[in-house]
Amino acid sequence: MSMRSLFHRAGVPDDVISLRNALGNHLGGATIGLREALERFHVLDKGDGFACGCRRPDSIKIGAGGGGITIPELGGELPAWVSAGPRDHRDRPRTIEGILQRVAITEKDFPLRPWHTSYDWNFFVEVDPQYQYLVSRESQAHQRKKLPVANAHDGRILIECEWESALVPLWAVPQEGSRVWLTGRWILDCGHAGKLGHRSEIHPPKAIVSYRSEAVRFSGNASPTQARQAVVYIGKRGGYIDQRINDQDYAFDLHLPPRPHPAAEPRLHVRAMIAPLPIEPQATLFPESDPRMFRVVVPLKGASNSLEEYGAIVSAGWSDPDGTQASKVARYRVTIERVTSVNAPEPPSDDTWRFFYGVNGRWHRVNLTKDATPLDTSVEIFLHDDDVVHVTACGFARRKIDAFMGAPSAVARDVVSRPLTDKEVVDAAEKIRNAFAKAVAEHGIPTSLGNAPLLRFSRTQPARPDRVRELASKNAGRTNQETSGFDYRLEYTIERQ
Repeated sequence: MSMRSLFHRAGVPDDVISLRNALGNHLGGATIGLREALERFHVLDKGDGFACGCRRPDSIKIGAGGGGITIPELGGELPAWVSAGPRDHRDRPRTIEGILQRVAITEKDFPLRPWHTSYDWNFFVEVDPQYQYLVSRESQAHQRKKLPVANAHDGRILIECEWESALVPLWAVPQEGSRVWLTGRWILDCGHAGKLGHRSEIHPPKAIVSYRSEAVRFSGNASPTQARQAVVYIGKRGGYIDQRINDQDYAFDLHLPPRPHPAAEPRLHVRAMIAPLPIEPQATLFPESDPRMFRVVVPLKGASNSLEEYGAIVSAGWSDPDGTQASKVARYRVTIERVTSVNAPEPPSDDTWRFFYGVNGRWHRVNLTKDATPLDTSVEIFLHDDDVVHVTACGFARRKIDAFMGAPSAVARDVVSRPLTDKEVVDAAEKIRNAFAKAVAEHGIPTSLGNAPLLRFSRTQPARPDRVRELASKNAGRTNQETSGFDYRLEYTIERQ
């Protein structure tokens, strides 16, 4: 029986399976048989964070000293995250693939270093079936009961991937609905303990590839033509923990758009986003006789230990021998004009909105301090008739707790990622409380350990001239819309040039 048939039996569709990477993306997958691999793909992790080193939230009691500041449930943060899986495989990177169902900048990360120097980008991925074994049983149980936890949302099985916003460049942040490939540290979140176990995450990733479609001018073509793009970022810095990026190669598939002409030949274009590229990606057509994709490898295994990050956009398309494809492409200008508060008063200077918005992968960050703020940001892109314009926005209203972000806690960075002795826990808790007391004296008492979220907005529409005034809370009927937070009106125009 062929590999394709075996994966069909497991309910894995053709369009999400790389025949080469189906096993290679899994730890030890290349050395085990297909039957064993398929059985493993459907066995959920136990999610037993306590067995892996998590402590119970009430495991430590600290007094009310230090300026009257207490930190409830601090025990669950010491450590905050522990490696998941069998002991002999812990801290080995894991890979997932799937559809990004939700992306947002969080508003409530624990602010003191080494936990966070910046707020996380949170990517919630509906993983392909062969990766569901990385979802903990706790998450699966909540999904069946439709309880409101992040790993199970609207009946979907999701894995959350968290990466500090200061450590991943905006050009590499994907938008909702994108297909993504990620690899990084597979952990159980000690701060999310349930009756059956802990929530599993990829936290932090060390590599992310996201896919999109837009027009590119390939070598030999007179004008831009339809293309599929893989946006690739690999980085060692993860926040509470760093990961080597030169210990492996990074392999993924980049599908070609439909062949436009019998005489058309495949084309590949690589744009360095972090220049110069120390190593060029290697790409092989598959299948060779009738190519449908490029199999791309970024060969970083054995690269210099000083290499800290790698970034490129890899585009795949076709030659345009008769010029017909160029005639189906136009240049579009998308202008984000303004954002207007709907159900909140004008943000005062101490309640700034941290606002992020993206157009087809071009993200911007602004701080808004008044209502009806003009943005006047334009993005120009070449799009094929079949392509879409995708606008996304998210953020939060800053509270006093924001002044704590990145403040020193005098706690070693490895405290958040390894089991601690009782004495270490007590010492760390005292240091954290004292750091809070110092911050309170300098900045005032925080109203809460979180900021106020802004509603997420994500809209995809065909590329055509249009003028859009959209209320975020109505968001085209999306079922995974946030249920609380501030509404805003985002106004933008789409013009064909």
